[in-house]
Amino acid sequence: MALGTHDFTPDPRNDAILIYVNGTLASRAQAVVSVFDSDILNDPAGMLHALCAALGITWDDAMLGWQAGPHPDDGIWGRHWYCAVETSTRFAPSPTNMPKLSDAARRIADECQADYARLAALRIKTAAQDKAIPVDPAAWLR
Repeated sequence: MALGTHDFTPDPRNDAILIYVNGTLASRAQAVVSVFDSDILNDPAGMLHALCAALGITWDDAMLGWQAGPHPDDGIWGRHWYCAVETSTRFAPSPTNMPKLSDAARRIADECQADYARLAALRIKTAAQDKAIPVDPAAWLR
């Protein structure tokens, strides 16, 4: 029995479902979606349209705004993590200043570059982003 938003009961009828991701139909096991938070913050409508299309979800303008305050789906950590979310009613622009990494943090970030590149390759993009220059993950570490 499902107990929370991240728990589920497997249903074998779902095994044959194909999911459309970035122009390709893939089995559920192969379908991977990567979304950069900065992309959503910089173009909420465009990215949410692209995400809905990739996941086969119907678009709704209500996705661009919400009522301030806590929400049932925040989970048990919501009151600790979501202060800014609880006071917001829409998406805010992406931060422009990246933190300077310590030497130890830079080594960890460097070790994660292969994982980052894999996620970046699976990244859902808007039509405008498909025509743009790809993101250079190393630029975020400078």
